[in-house]
This record gives sequence, structure tokens and C-alpha cells, in this order.
Amino acid sequence: MKAGAIVVVNLRSPVERVFGRLIEINPAGVLIRGLDLAAFEDWIEDVASAYETGVGPSTTFFPMHRIDKLILDENLGGAPSLANTFRERTNADIDIYLE
Repeated sequence: MKAGAIVVVNLRSPVERVFGRLIEINPAGVLIRGLDLAAFEDWIEDVASAYETGVGPSTTFFPMHRIDKLILDENLGGAPSLANTFRERTNADIDIYLE
């Protein structure tokens, strides 16, 4: 996976799932600009309504010992990627919000 890819990171200890843009990956860990997947729907609603509640992406480093898996965000059969879901519901490009 390359820097700039939109990914979902599954973490352990504690278990979390983070959606965002991969900024860097190295033996020490990954740097992500994103947010907890549990807040994704709230974030979409905020962007779509132009109402800011403070839910939004942040830049976070996760050490490699916490990484369970790193998944590329892509369409799967008839299911759209999270980035495409964001675009469809907000009429905005996710790249703007993950810079």
C-alpha cells in the first residue's frame, strides 16, 4: 500500500477501526489522517448539513504492534467504498476533508 491510499485500519489492544488516508507506513507503524469508523456516519451528516460538531479527522500514529490489518477502501461487488459513500451523500470529494 502506498501513501495517499484511503484505508481502514483494524487495531487491537483496544480494538478499534479507523478510516482515513494513509500518510506513511514504516516498520514502526502507520500515520493516518482519519477518524474512528464508529464516527463515520456522524461525520458524513456534519459535512452534508454544513454543521460542525467537532467530529472530524485527525492525524494519528498507530504503532505496528497495534495493527491487526490494513485494508484498502475499495468497492466490493455492489457495495460502494466508504469514500464513494461519502461522495454520494455529501456531493464532496473526500480528498478535501482528509488533507
